[in-house]
Amino acid sequence: MALPYKNADFFNISVFLILISRVFGIVFAFGMVQVSGEPRCPSAALWKYVLISMSTLVASVCQYEALKFVSFPTQVLAKSCKMVPVMLMGYAVSGKRYTAFEYAVAIAITSGAAIFKLNEDSDAPVKNTQFIGIIFIVAYMACDSFTSNWQSKVFKQYGVTSMVMMMYANLFSSGFTALGLVLNLEIISVWSFVEANPAIVAHIGIMAICSAVGQLFIFYTISKYGPLVFATIQTVRQLLSIVLSILFFAHPINAMETLGIAIVFVALTSQIYQKYQANKAKEQAKVVAEPVSPAELEERAGSCSDEERINAVQGLLKR
Repeated sequence: MALPYKNADFFNISVFLILISRVFGIVFAFGMVQVSGEPRCPSAALWKYVLISMSTLVASVCQYEALKFVSFPTQVLAKSCKMVPVMLMGYAVSGKRYTAFEYAVAIAITSGAAIFKLNEDSDAPVKNTQFIGIIFIVAYMACDSFTSNWQSKVFKQYGVTSMVMMMYANLFSSGFTALGLVLNLEIISVWSFVEANPAIVAHIGIMAICSAVGQLFIFYTISKYGPLVFATIQTVRQLLSIVLSILFFAHPINAMETLGIAIVFVALTSQIYQKYQANKAKEQAKVVAEPVSPAELEERAGSCSDEERINAVQGLLKR
């Protein structure tokens, strides 16, 4: 879409690219389901998958359309602020509550990413933000946040696997997209362009394969770790890709960009440490709660020093 083909023609029908990526997603997911032997019948009602498909499609369209009307700083803030909307939508969809620490980490990561991106050089074609662009951005963020939280809810309520979710979500999404292409007759323009520029077939195929493989990890991450972790990955990977580019190609960075990087990684380190402490506390509580046989207790006591025995008794008295 950024480089011309023959006769300086640009391919600008983004809905067709969405359709092809969804079709490849169906093929990949169906193949994985066949290999793993998972049941293909949906355990959740079909309308729940339809909601996912519709919200994903609306989010994709709004994201593409917003780029025509918003400035670079607005794009940056929108891409950096995914974590907080995901947390708020989690409460609206599933009643999910987050701690003050989790909100603080989300705000810190958002702020750091925004500081970094807002202080780098931009060659964005749109310099001024229009009100319609803000509407598209808000709609995109709302639909995107709803999608991941609704998927997480379906995963938990019905025990749906990530591959089955991917298969049905892509199935309905591709149906809606294909219908749109036919109704507005864009499919004719696509056919004419492909006939005139057959090289684009390979390019679209590579893009669709990468998109489908990416979906495998997206659906698995949401099913295993939840929407907030997925939103964190989305935010951090943008910054991480730039940092790696700086390291490998020695691109210069200014003081504000350095500050933004530092804020993000301090926030992430704090989050990792906090989760480590929480897991450690759970393991200790589990050990205390486990019944111990008299023989095992005697063996443990025999291997302890006098000081350790005294500390253990004092701990039990405090409880």
